[in-house]
Amino acid sequence: MNYSQFNSNKYTFCFWIFLNEECETNKYILYTEDANTNIPRFSLKYNANKNLAFITSDNSDDITVNKVINTNIWYHIAIIIDNTTNYDKYLQI
Repeated sequence: MNYSQFNSNKYTFCFWIFLNEECETNKYILYTEDANTNIPRFSLKYNANKNLAFITSDNSDDITVNKVINTNIWYHIAIIIDNTTNYDKYLQI
């Protein structure tokens, strides 16, 4: 899928994460970039506050969930993107 296709549709990415004690903060859990320019398109990052941030290439509408993600617990993550009308983004834990 190229970026222009991604920008004109609806998508949901669902997955489970489990972080062990050795997990470092400020690391990407999910990361995508444009194959031609190496510019990041969107990513999910485990940040220094031990919560998740969904980051897009323009950084204008980043979403941070104010829930601490503890180690040794499974979390179900859903990223919902709707580009059909407005550029709506949601991050659910």
